[in-house]
Amino acid sequence: MNKSTDWLASFVAESNAIEGITRDSRFAEIKVTEEFIALDKITVEDIENFVSVIAPGNILRDKEGLNVRVGNHYPPKGGMYIRGQLGNIIFRANALEDPYKIHHEFETLHAFSDGNGRSGRALWLWQMLRGPQPHWPRQLGFLRAWYYQSLEHGDSRNV
Repeated sequence: MNKSTDWLASFVAESNAIEGITRDSRFAEIKVTEEFIALDKITVEDIENFVSVIAPGNILRDKEGLNVRVGNHYPPKGGMYIRGQLGNIIFRANALEDPYKIHHEFETLHAFSDGNGRSGRALWLWQMLRGPQPHWPRQLGFLRAWYYQSLEHGDSRNV
């Protein structure tokens, strides 16, 4: 790592820690995140590739019976429409619609058998680096940045 990517390694480590993954981030996780956020446009296949690296063996829930439960949340049942719903979310992310709304919809869909939190945060970061006012406060950790940006976002929408 070097100074220009230290912030990204910290982002990956904190994103992993949110999921209870306390080991050191793997080089492959940092590299795939760096490649992901460098993409001009995101596709469903890009997200699938990302998940295959950060959560090996976990797949898109696009077949009947691939159902999951996340705490008290029951995402939509697995089936072929999951790919279409994810495609719609990605289309809107590429259009730089509200990254907070996109993140919420991505997490609610829970399109993958695992890796949704980490891939959702990477998608959020991708959008934050491209929005109308591209910004990612690299001096802050993910949770601190998320917290302050969420407050600002709420104020701007009078929520």
